[in-house]
Amino acid sequence: MSILDIAAGLLFGALAGMGIGGGGLIVIYLTLFRDYSQRDAQGANLIFFIVAAAASLLIHFRKRKIKFFPVIFLTLGGLFGSFAGAHVTTLIPQEITRKLFGIMLVATGLITFIKTKRVMRKSPAIKGTKNF
Repeated sequence: MSILDIAAGLLFGALAGMGIGGGGLIVIYLTLFRDYSQRDAQGANLIFFIVAAAASLLIHFRKRKIKFFPVIFLTLGGLFGSFAGAHVTTLIPQEITRKLFGIMLVATGLITFIKTKRVMRKSPAIKGTKNF
């Protein structure tokens, strides 16, 4: 483990804590800079996500903001989807998985950008600025 790994982990953890999606960045970091296979990088991302979700769950539990009935169904669906997705990735060549992941990142980035721009245009506090 290097200083760069620790710095990347801190940065991605902070971004994930703010809801920005540090997990996708972890996959990019591990595949480009640490020479992980796409499958291994996505597995590491799942571990990262579990830790981040557990921290978030504890905070929301303490603030009593958790509705347990929906959480049970979402957890069951997430478990089923995780196992199904892991099985599907063993059937698809790694290069295709890598390209699909890239397409998904670009698509979600564009959707987020477009939605954010719409929200900012409607905000009364931002209407007078030239940037939007």
